[in-house]
Parts: sequence; structure tokens; C-alpha cells
Amino acid sequence: MKDRFRIKFTKPDLKSGKGNLIDLLLLIVLFLILEFEYYDFVNLPFFQEKMGFDFAFSFPKYFIGKFMLVFMLYINSKMKEISYFVNTAFLIFLTFPTVIMYQFMPDTTVIISLSAILFHVIYFTISQFNINLGEVKKLKIKNKQKLWVIIGVAGVAIFPLFLHFGFNLNFKAFNPYKIYEIRALSVNHTHGISNYFYSWLIKIIIPIGLIMSIKNRKWIWVFVFFLLQIYLFLTEAHKSAFISLFVLLVMIIKTFRQQTRWMLITVIFMVIVSRIVSIMTNDIMVESIVARRTFFLPAIISIDYFDFFAHNHTYLSHSIFRHFIDYPFDLDPPHLIGREYFFNPKANANSGFISDGFMNFGYIGIFLYVTAMALVFKTIELLRISPACSGIIIIIIYTFISSFFLTTLLSHGVILFLILAYFLLRNTNGENA
Repeated sequence: MKDRFRIKFTKPDLKSGKGNLIDLLLLIVLFLILEFEYYDFVNLPFFQEKMGFDFAFSFPKYFIGKFMLVFMLYINSKMKEISYFVNTAFLIFLTFPTVIMYQFMPDTTVIISLSAILFHVIYFTISQFNINLGEVKKLKIKNKQKLWVIIGVAGVAIFPLFLHFGFNLNFKAFNPYKIYEIRALSVNHTHGISNYFYSWLIKIIIPIGLIMSIKNRKWIWVFVFFLLQIYLFLTEAHKSAFISLFVLLVMIIKTFRQQTRWMLITVIFMVIVSRIVSIMTNDIMVESIVARRTFFLPAIISIDYFDFFAHNHTYLSHSIFRHFIDYPFDLDPPHLIGREYFFNPKANANSGFISDGFMNFGYIGIFLYVTAMALVFKTIELLRISPACSGIIIIIIYTFISSFFLTTLLSHGVILFLILAYFLLRNTNGENA
């Protein structure tokens, strides 16, 4: 190790941590817009019948929700640089929706919102520790070789998928009404190690390659990585493969502080535009994807997990401990919740790290998983990666919010990202995008 691994505690940098007034106003505006979306759109009779959304106003719960909002904004204002960006992203995609649903959804336990807030508190505390990771000199890769390394990794991962899919592409995947139909009827579903390669490629490897190609102005490779992502989207019609391209390209400039504001503006713009499209076309599909699917569906699935597993903790018997502990149900958790709450055993109702922790170990599991999450993003912070990679961070954050913790680490490639980031993206913060 070039530098010894060392830890020290530093006082919060209150000067740089003070939230910009514009950011604060944007956060408040977004929260109010999401409140309106839930009140006026998400609790439509159709969504109530199919997904269990509901609405009931309670002044005490509304007051508590606003108190939680003020506390969250205060914590956020004390953070800086990448931790400020990460914390704000979790506010947008996790904590705001859970607090709003606590306010308006009847019989919703406050513990889900408090668990989300606990993440912000623990992450803020851990972010104050200054840790030097050191460097493995024997495995150091020269800057000129880094792009070729990710090209090679992408080539190895895409090869078995290309053999499996060939040129059997379905351009109907661009039709939002056909995506789920294609997913359900496809005969080309991946299996075994190909499952890992597919997810690693669309969420980690191709995004890293695309960003590195843009930063190095290697436009041929930008085009190649772009085509690879579209190719994979047209094989399995995973929305994340297509949406991630938009996220990556939108979030490739500026500092993390500026990226945070840009992220807020983009999210607000998308929600408002989706609302306008619904009004002008009398078609709720776009608004449903943007407002309901992105923000509130993960939240209501979390509520369902807390309700079902309140007295039925699984202790990872559906996962790594399945050979040691008997799993008590006939379906895995996502399909079990799909059957019990969405009346469809084929529905894959995946949930995020908070409900995953509760499902497995109860309230202790919440603390363990929330702390583990904070450590994951503290590790990413210590790598000092370029703000151009903020789109990848958003993809990782949203994956953690909508998938099991260990699944996200392994199947969705977060551990792979940490390894690749250590050797290819480390200490790039400060470089020009």
C-alpha cells in the first residue's frame, strides 16, 4: 500500500455544507409537486384497485410529515460535495415519497419514513470520517490504458449475450405500451451467468465505458457503447437500459454541487411535463411512469413488505442461508408480495434495502442495512470519482431503492462498480468533464 489505511474524524465543514437557497427552494418545490401528484393522480380509482393506493387526510400526520421534511432539509444543508449529491438523491427518490405516503396513505406505519431518515443521519455521521484507502501499486493502471481495460471488460461480458440473443431484436420495445408484453412473452430471457452479465453491462460496465469515452473524446467508442446499450434494451426491453442512457448524458457535466441542482431541475421538469402530456393527450401512461412508477410504487411495495413480514422474518432463508434455514413460503418474496397485494403471482414486486432489512431481521435489520448502505456510499465518496459519473451513482441509488440489498451488490453489479471505480475512476474528481 502506498499510504497506510488511516481514519480520522473531521468537523463538519459548515461553510461549504450550507445548502444553497436555490437548492433548498427546489427541494421544497419538488416535495410539494410530489404531494400534488399523489393527491391528484396516484390515488386514482384505477391505482387504488390494482395497487392498493389510497388517500385520507390527517392533520397530525401531515404536521409530523412537515416536521420530518424540515429535519431532512437541515441535515442535507450540512453536507458537502458528493455526499450532498448522494444525500439529495436519496431524499428525492426514497425519503420524499415515503414521507408523503405516510401523510396521506391510511394506516401507513411511520417506521418506514423514520428508517429513511435514519439513513440520512447515519450517512451524515459517517461522511465526517476522513479515510485514506491507500493504493495497490502493483495493480496500478496507466491513464492511457484505462479506456482499453473497460473496452475489454465490456467485450468479455457482451460476448455470451451476443451468442444468446444474436440479432433477434424487438423494436416494439420503444413503445411504452408494449414493454411489459415483450418482457412477458420473450423467449430470449437470460439465464445463469448471463443474468449477471446483462445487469452488469447495462448498469455498470457500459455506463463507465460511455463516460470514459466521452471524457477522453473517443467518439467512435462513445457510439459503440451507445449502440451496445440500445442493443441490450431491444433484446429484453428493460426500461433501465434505455432510461440510464438519458440519465448518464444529462448528468455528465459540472461539479457535484452543480449536478445536484441540475438533478432537481430535471426531475421537477419531467414531473411537470408528464402532467402536461396527460392533460393534453388524455393518456396517463407517461405520468404513470414518471410519477407513480418512479417515486411511489417502490414506497407502496415497502409498505406491503412491512405489513406482510411484521411477524414473519425470513433471516435470509430465501437467499444465502437457504441451505441452513427453511424458507416458510411457497414463493420467493417478490412473487409472494405480488400475489398477496397485487393479486398476481407473476408480478415481481421487488423492494429496497429498508424493507429488505425488515423482512429478514426486523428492526435490527433496518439498522444493519441502513448502516451498510451508508458505508457503501462512503466508500464511493472516498474514491473521489469525477462528477461526470454522477449518472452512474443515480442508477446505483435507484437500484438500491427498488431491489434487495445483497442482490444489488452482486447481481446488479455494485461490488463490480467499486472494483472498477478503484482502478479506473479513482481520484478523477477535479478533472475536466
